[in-house]
Amino acid sequence: VPQVSVLNLMGDNDLLIPYEGGTSGVFGGDTNFVLMSALDSMTTWAAHNGCSTGYTTASSVYGTSGQATFYDYSGGCDEGIIVEHYVLHGAGHSIGGSDTLDGVSIDYDLAYDFISRVEA
Repeated sequence: VPQVSVLNLMGDNDLLIPYEGGTSGVFGGDTNFVLMSALDSMTTWAAHNGCSTGYTTASSVYGTSGQATFYDYSGGCDEGIIVEHYVLHGAGHSIGGSDTLDGVSIDYDLAYDFISRVEA
């Protein structure tokens, strides 16, 4: 299975896909389907990609909707493989297109920067 870079942004107050994992109404109330937590998911992606399985950096960033934390799981990844996670504190499932993280627009600039680094 090929390696894949991952950029994940998630609100920790997401009622549809719970940040801490668990069941979700997205599956029609089927409680047999349980989602892993966001951090467990990122650890799984890092392991799949052959990276270190823990984050190497956790830093606070500031968004237009409040504070966020950036986690970099890219330590030990092959060149061109990037695994990054942002948790937007207090945010729900839908993050506004006008939101920014440290002045970088989420709707375009953040994704463009990520893709540019993956393709470099």
